Amino acid sequence: MLLVSALVAIIPPLLFGGSWSAWIYKGLAILLIGCPCALVISVPAAIASGLAAGARRGLLLKGGAVLETIGRVTNVAFDKTGTLTEGKPKVTDIIAIERSERDVLEVAAALETGSSHPLAKAILDRASVDKVSPPAATGLAAIGGKGIVGTIDGVEWFFGSPKAAKVRGAKLNAVRDRIISLNDEGKTVSVLFNGSEIAGLIAMRDEPRADAKVGIDALAVQGISAVMLTGDNRRTAEAIARSLGMEARAELLPEDKLRCASLKS
Repeated sequence: MLLVSALVAIIPPLLFGGSWSAWIYKGLAILLIGCPCALVISVPAAIASGLAAGARRGLLLKGGAVLETIGRVTNVAFDKTGTLTEGKPKVTDIIAIERSERDVLEVAAALETGSSHPLAKAILDRASVDKVSPPAATGLAAIGGKGIVGTIDGVEWFFGSPKAAKVRGAKLNAVRDRIISLNDEGKTVSVLFNGSEIAGLIAMRDEPRADAKVGIDALAVQGISAVMLTGDNRRTAEAIARSLGMEARAELLPEDKLRCASLKS
């Protein structure tokens, strides 16, 4: 059987111009079928085939244990930005409150300069389009899942989620309805606040990926439920999750996402 398998794998490519990869697979198939130790040999071969198939589809699987675990999965947790969405949010609204729209964009761009976060890129792209030159900012520090702080001309600014801004003392009652309305449209709203005044709001939207709904539906057919994990507010998260036909867990910090994913699994 070893000889027959070797001949099947070698002769067609050498003599008839066949594909090496295709005929080697066929040779292995004959070996697995005819060899008395087929069951033993088939396990590593099946694992190698599964890992290779995953790699061809852009999936990096860490060993056979992962493949075995996949067969027992009943729930899948997805991060939102860049996984379910395109990861390319765009600024949709700049709302001036106690500063002009240009001032709001200038300060927000100054705070986001140097950041690699998708939302930061959206701010900087809009500043470039509007030909806004952000001033220099010092003491920049990102607050995980909440926002960013920095000092401009001696004034400390915060730019981040309404929830985090409220904790820092921002009075949002006057703009609460506007924020809710933007959230219901699936937009992420960030507040620009300096401790004494709310300069304005910036709303951004990250569109769902074209293939996200197809993937979620395919999981549902297999009886696997899906949940979206995001640091966005509940209304924005539910608007996007609803369009994809899945459940949402919102207003999560990075450590909360890990905990939720562990619970779902």
